[in-house]
Amino acid sequence: MLREVDVLIIGGGPAGVETYRALAALRRNKSLKIELVRREEKSIVPCGIPYTGVSVPLDRNVIPDARLGIRAAIDVVTEVDPDRGVARTAGGTTYKYRHLVLATGSVSTEPRFEGSDRAGIFKVVKDLEYLRRMWNYIRQARRVAVVGGGPVGIEFADELRRMEREVVLIELMPRLLPTAFDPEFGELARAQLVELDVDVRLGTAVVRALGEGRVEAVELGDGQRIPVDAVLWAAGMRPDTALAAAAGIKLGPTGAIAVDRRMETSHSGVYAVGDCAEKAHFITGRPVWFGSSSLAAHEARIAAGSILGLEWEGGGALCALITVVGDIALGRVGVTEEEARQAGIKVAVGKASAVDKHPPELPGARNILAKLIFNASDGGLIGAEVAAGKHGGEIINILAALVRRRATAREVYLGQFATQPWVTASPIAYPIIRAAENAIVTHGLR
Repeated sequence: MLREVDVLIIGGGPAGVETYRALAALRRNKSLKIELVRREEKSIVPCGIPYTGVSVPLDRNVIPDARLGIRAAIDVVTEVDPDRGVARTAGGTTYKYRHLVLATGSVSTEPRFEGSDRAGIFKVVKDLEYLRRMWNYIRQARRVAVVGGGPVGIEFADELRRMEREVVLIELMPRLLPTAFDPEFGELARAQLVELDVDVRLGTAVVRALGEGRVEAVELGDGQRIPVDAVLWAAGMRPDTALAAAAGIKLGPTGAIAVDRRMETSHSGVYAVGDCAEKAHFITGRPVWFGSSSLAAHEARIAAGSILGLEWEGGGALCALITVVGDIALGRVGVTEEEARQAGIKVAVGKASAVDKHPPELPGARNILAKLIFNASDGGLIGAEVAAGKHGGEIINILAALVRRRATAREVYLGQFATQPWVTASPIAYPIIRAAENAIVTHGLR
């Protein structure tokens, strides 16, 4: 069967759905034909996967197609010919398109230890039935090993404790969140997990899974064996570029699909958005791969504008991220202090802490730690990290806006923010302002 469309979108995750939604909302020509093809009957919300053990029903953690006005064709695209503007599916449909959007997302890396094919060893897979089998197995387990101390790993560990499972979290690096946050924030995550009775093992790796047919223990690099009933591999994702690579579309140095500032690939009229696409870092300009649903949605809107002739361009990836463990939210944006120094940027750092309500005696008050990273040469804000209560996500989003406009320490310090006793820190102890003040006083920024 031949179908002619103006825009063909491959992939039904946040990037594909937001491309479809933005095109439908922004198009002036209402006859523009948009088709989204995905392999899943229901598309899962990736960020919610760690919480589908007990916090949210698995079948409710799906993208609401009807509410968003999305109509998807359930099929698998097996071949793309970008020179002819043709795509073919396993179901026998041939698409002729004017514009193609690749939103194929990311997939889990493979467990890197002996015996990883034993029953009871799982990966982070964006598929409802796979996750259903995984959780059903884990519900019969007493102790679970989570491999990987990044955001996804600590969120799974947190959820497993809510399920009253014994949890051992194993991270190869000597600290948690090693590629996302500076060390002091990784330590906050570790302390919170220890408080939740998670057994945190740092600076070691699983080298072998043991058991007769199913996993019964894991062996660490030092020879220690830990009895477990299940293993969850959360040690990384990678861009899904198989379709693009087979079509001859250029990949970048990170292994993701190379794109320009309009999200267009090496082939005219072919775009890539979300986890399958490479990014240019907003601060350093270097190519990076950063998996994030919020960044995917941002890139989808840029691609939609480009297709519609609006000539929108992205400024690069801010690499904003929020993770929650226990009662604290950790957020980052731009570059961390460690990342800035690795990029050869001389930094001026300001820190401050405050309580998120005023007076602090109000019920439920929590501490906020704010760390601002300025470029010592021009005083521009290039990064920020925050630890706060669960509302802390909005603090990092404020800082994301300030990083995007490269606000100086003085501009941050003289900024105006609304405050209210129940929902913010005091106006005379607002952590963003106090951290900017600390940088000004300590480093002489003006």
